[in-house]
Amino acid sequence: MKNRGFSTILLLLFVVLMASTAYAGPKIWLDKTNFGPGENITVHFTASSSYDSDAWIGIIPSEIPHGEEEVNDKYDVAYQYLNKRSSGTLVFAAPVKTGSWDFRMNDTDKNGKEVASVTFTVGSASQGPGSSGNREGDPVSVKWKGTWYPAHVLKAKGDQTYIHYDGYDNSWDEWVGPDRIKSAR
Repeated sequence: MKNRGFSTILLLLFVVLMASTAYAGPKIWLDKTNFGPGENITVHFTASSSYDSDAWIGIIPSEIPHGEEEVNDKYDVAYQYLNKRSSGTLVFAAPVKTGSWDFRMNDTDKNGKEVASVTFTVGSASQGPGSSGNREGDPVSVKWKGTWYPAHVLKAKGDQTYIHYDGYDNSWDEWVGPDRIKSAR
């Protein structure tokens, strides 16, 4: 009986360890979110190994409704197949047209589902740094109540920088001064 109890404990430990390292779902992320027309964009991704070889990531205008691969396929301006890769990077050229765009991952090219997305902006190639030295899209760290949080620059004016906290909704966007911001590079 003692061996059975020990075996049960080992089995439970194994299940807990496996669950903690389990696949967390499809995800797409970028190093920054603002680009000039034609600028190279490195897209990082994780995907299920069960996806077909024709699972793909494409660039779609943000105003197009999310969810259906067939809709994304109709409006994509560029795409690349994942070819059964469950993680990695892809490099795309930013669209020439300025505005808000999405990278969208689709589980197959055969009327599948959109499974992940991330939004980015294409602005004027002449966007330069404000006197704060921060450029639109630059990754930064911002101090809030004594703790540094990852963020990225939305715009800069004088020594003030308007930022978006990564992983938080737009209601947290704010202007910050040079005492609360540092480069994340």
